[in-house]
Amino acid sequence: MANMSYCRVQNTVIDLKDCYENMDDDELSDDEKKAKERLIDLCVDIALDFGADISREVEEIEDSYQY
Repeated sequence: MANMSYCRVQNTVIDLKDCYENMDDDELSDDEKKAKERLIDLCVDIALDFGADISREVEEIEDSYQY
């Protein structure tokens, strides 16, 4: 079922967090590997296009990562 507009972002954040927590999964199919690359590209686009909307620049976001 498609996400309803009133909770689309909330639902997506939950799914995106799950993807992020499992990025090191070595058992991805070829299709999943391609989707992973597209997801990363999309996340970069979102950060660049909308990061300023919440007063966060990409550098600030990168600095907040805990490696």
